[in-house]
Amino acid sequence: MHEERTMTRRSAKVAAAGGAMIALGLLAAPAPVLPTAAARAETGVTATTITIGIQATVTGAAPYPQNAFDIGKDVYWKYIAAKGGIFGRNVQVLVRDDRFDTQTALNVCGDLVDVQKVFILLELGPASPDEITACARYAASKGVPYLSAGANQDGLTGLATYFATSQTYAQQHPAVVSYIKNVLHKTRLAIVVTNTASLNEAQQSITQQAQMGGLNIVRNSRISKIASDSEMQSEANALRISGAEVVYLLTAPVNFTKLATNAQAQAYNPIYMGPGTTSGLNLVAQVGCPAIGAAKFFSPFPQLDVIDNLDPDYKTSYQKYNGAVPPADDVGLAEWGLSKLVGAMLQAAGSNLTRQSFMAALQSGQRFATNVYPVVSYSSTARFGAKSAHLLEADCPNRRFKTIAQFTTGF
Repeated sequence: MHEERTMTRRSAKVAAAGGAMIALGLLAAPAPVLPTAAARAETGVTATTITIGIQATVTGAAPYPQNAFDIGKDVYWKYIAAKGGIFGRNVQVLVRDDRFDTQTALNVCGDLVDVQKVFILLELGPASPDEITACARYAASKGVPYLSAGANQDGLTGLATYFATSQTYAQQHPAVVSYIKNVLHKTRLAIVVTNTASLNEAQQSITQQAQMGGLNIVRNSRISKIASDSEMQSEANALRISGAEVVYLLTAPVNFTKLATNAQAQAYNPIYMGPGTTSGLNLVAQVGCPAIGAAKFFSPFPQLDVIDNLDPDYKTSYQKYNGAVPPADDVGLAEWGLSKLVGAMLQAAGSNLTRQSFMAALQSGQRFATNVYPVVSYSSTARFGAKSAHLLEADCPNRRFKTIAQFTTGF
C-alpha cells in the first residue's frame, strides 16, 4: 500500500486511514484526560498550555516581510483549540529571528530554552545548516527535543534529541538527478553550493549522484553565504561559459535571485533546480521573476494551488483566525504543515506529557501523516525519517510557484 498522494506515476499514494498511521483530524483521537501532577510540572507544560519555541530565519536569507512568521504561527493551534486542544491543552508559540547567523541562532535558542522555558524547539525558514546544527547541538545538551527541516546529516547524526521533519538534501538528490535525466532530458550540469563546511556532504552527495546518473558536471563551485553582486556576476559568467543546461543550487534565496538576475543580464537562462525548503516560496518568484524562469525546487510542503485538495482546512482556518487580509500564503502553509505534524506527535505522546513521553512516541516507529508534509517515522537511531517531497516550479507570468509533483520519490 502506498502512503501518500502524488501527481506523478512514480510517487506514493495516500494510505488508507487507520493502522499504524496517525490521523490528524482528532476524530479518532482519545478523549481528553486530565493531566497528572507530574505532567503539569514538565518544563513548558501546564494543565492548560504547551509552549513551543520556533527558531525562524525571518531576516537575512530571503525577502520576507518582518511579520511573515507571526501572521500564521497560531492558525493551526487555534483550529485545534476549537476542537478541544491537545488533551485539553492549548499550544502557545514563541518565534525568534536567528537572522541567518550562527551566533544569533545560539542566542535565540538559548533564550527560548533557558529563559522562556519552552517544551520543544522547532526550526522554520531558510536557516542554513550552520544555524540548524548549532541549535540542535545546544538543544541536545539541554535534553530538549529539536525538530528541523531536513538539511545536513553531518553534525546532527547521533544527537539524542534531534529529528528531521523532511528529507535531507542528500535524501532528495536521487529525485533531483532522476528529474534532470528522465524529465528534462538534460546532461550538462553545474553545481553551486554555499561555501560552508556543513554543506560539504551535500556537495559530495549531488556530485556522486550526478555521476552515477550519467550527467556531465561542467562546473562545481562554492559561493559565499551572503554573496555580493560582483561575486554573483562573476559566477553567472562562469556558468555561462561552462555551457551548463541545468544549474543545481543549494544556497539562500537572496543568492539565487541575484545569480539569476546577473545570468539573465548576460543572456544566459539555464534551468535552476535544487533541494531545500524555501527557494520555492512565492516571495522568491515575486522578487526573482522573470530571471528565474521555470526554476524547480523540492519542498516539504506543496504550494497553494493544490492545498485545497490535500487539506481543505488550511485556507478556511487562515481566513477565520486571521481575516481575509492578508490572504492565506505559503509561509503560513509551511507553518500549518509543521504545526500539524507536531500536533500529531504531541497527541501520540499522551495526556501525561513530558519530554520523555514525547521522545518515546517519536522513537516508537509510528508513522505521522499530515497530507501536507511527508509521512515521517523514526526510531531510537533513525532521525531522518521522511521518504518523499513535493516538487515546485516557478510560474513567472503569475509570479508564483506551482506544484508539479506531490509526495514524489523519483521520476
